[in-house]
Amino acid sequence: MTETPTPSGIAAVVNEVAAPIKQTDLKGGLLDVEIFAVPRDYELKSTKPFIDELLPKPTRRKGKSVHATPASLAAHIERYKSDTTVLFADQDEANITAIYNYNPNGPDERNALFGDHRATLELEKSDELKEWMKFAQEPRTAEQLAFFLEKRGIDLVPLDAVPDDHKPRIDRIRLIGGAIGDPQSVINTIPALKILETSKVQNAKNIATGECSFVYESENSTVNSEGEKITVPGWFLIAFPIFKKGPLDLIPVRLRYRKKGGEILWSVDLIDIEKYIEESFEQIANGVAVMFSAPLFNGKPE
Repeated sequence: MTETPTPSGIAAVVNEVAAPIKQTDLKGGLLDVEIFAVPRDYELKSTKPFIDELLPKPTRRKGKSVHATPASLAAHIERYKSDTTVLFADQDEANITAIYNYNPNGPDERNALFGDHRATLELEKSDELKEWMKFAQEPRTAEQLAFFLEKRGIDLVPLDAVPDDHKPRIDRIRLIGGAIGDPQSVINTIPALKILETSKVQNAKNIATGECSFVYESENSTVNSEGEKITVPGWFLIAFPIFKKGPLDLIPVRLRYRKKGGEILWSVDLIDIEKYIEESFEQIANGVAVMFSAPLFNGKPE
């Protein structure tokens, strides 16, 4: 059976092939080490890599894994968590890092660990949020709004479906003022919005509930020549995960309009969306910390 080479054995080989190298033992400190004096044209090399190549297994765990979902990070932590495991939540980079061999508590420096066995969750905004935020970047025509609501109608939710922890978001709407339309009332306005696109607006105003009331004269001869009136909800609710595979979030949406000549342009405002993105991140980070009873720090690890 082949024996694993020792540092002193390797040093002996080195001395045979490189006579100018001088070996010295340093003893009496925390560790007994060997050092070599090598001429200027020689390159310094540690003996450890030579030994590691012949070991049956690594001397310790290290490395960094990257995860795409909270569930994946949780499964990894479940597998490798130790008494020294800590979490770092970096809001700016939207990532959560678990360090399994972090320095233990206390001032004793001799108990220091390497901190190089890690797992990082890199959170990404959901496709639904990206689509809504992109649509909300600029004013839209009635036709564009109608087709977008048709496409994303699956995101609409009724007021009675709001979970208790999101009730403060509804209070925020009431503080601003306005009634919240249910999904059906929003969907019912889509055909009228498509007609409004090719019609002359006679009158447009916000009524007491915060809804938008329009009186228009249609160019379509089948519509009453005296004009038709439509009412569009001023508020409605959407729900989807803010981060991919994350928890469901409720987002209030406010519809605004401005009249430009005979045309109505619409603005979709995702009220307090940046605040809700932060809250969703904190919810995920705190959830992982509570699940594994791990200390949670806000910021970047060393």
